Amino acid sequence: MINTLSISKDSVSLCYKNSCLHAKGSNANLLAIGAFAMLILIGIAALSKSN
Repeated sequence: MINTLSISKDSVSLCYKNSCLHAKGSNANLLAIGAFAMLILIGIAALSKSN
């Protein structure tokens, strides 16, 4: 799971354990959308697995 997701006005930092991914500008928007979509998919998978 993601340890840290920090979003500021024009940059995004996504950290897991000791590795971080940083993006600025339009890449930051893509990274934020991708991380959010990944969290939604993990949530759906967890819900479907529990049923």
